[in-house]
Amino acid sequence: MQTLITPTVVVARAFADGEYVAPETVSEAAIVAAQETYLRPVTGDALFERLLAGDHADFTDEYLAAPLALYVRYLIAPQLDLRHGQGGTVQPRSDGFAAASDATLRRSRRALLKTARRLLRRASDYLESHAAQFPLYDPQANVLNRCSIDGKLVQTR
Repeated sequence: MQTLITPTVVVARAFADGEYVAPETVSEAAIVAAQETYLRPVTGDALFERLLAGDHADFTDEYLAAPLALYVRYLIAPQLDLRHGQGGTVQPRSDGFAAASDATLRRSRRALLKTARRLLRRASDYLESHAAQFPLYDPQANVLNRCSIDGKLVQTR
């Protein structure tokens, strides 16, 4: 599987300095799932394939790496607190911490998703304003040009 970023980049871009997440916990499959779910519908198939081949590396690093890393974090967040082994699936406990409430987790995931969406919109806007640099970019293929979610309102164009 080809990915635009590595697990190390996901950890560096999506987690704060005080949050320790080993790059090994970020699977290649999670990165591919985030790419296919969130990025390909914006870039279109032709441009996305060229990005995977290494074309437009500056654009990928400057505009796509951060939202992709946040989307990966969003996808893997439910699994980060679980451990799977011979004894089944367990959740570690610590005397120094209390588990976050469901409401807190929902707010956190919503904020994470909102930031990722805003950064992806920034990448889409760059593609639109610099279309000459991206001959394979098709604005009609960009889902953000056809649909947006404003609060709880879905708008199609």
